Amino acid sequence: MLIFHNSEKGTFCDWEVEAESFDTKLLSASLVETDFGEFIEDLYYNGEKLELNNDCVDTRGKAIYAKVGWINPEWHEKKEKFEDKELIEEYWKDYLESS
Repeated sequence: MLIFHNSEKGTFCDWEVEAESFDTKLLSASLVETDFGEFIEDLYYNGEKLELNNDCVDTRGKAIYAKVGWINPEWHEKKEKFEDKELIEEYWKDYLESS
């Protein structure tokens, strides 16, 4: 396995939410955890995946990092598990009922 990270600063992207009143409890994120940090993969509002807008990207490079190692795929959950509509709807229903 090879991990490569181009460390930058600036504006990377944004997500827009259209709602009459914004409720922070309905906002969630999926993350990718690496040895270089945790990175936002997707944002969700009220169980719906938000569309990424990267039209206004403005960054400056700071450093480049690379690391070689090994990975055991059996230790990692598959992305498809988190894209299952029924599972997401069940999660949000349980979450909203407990709030």
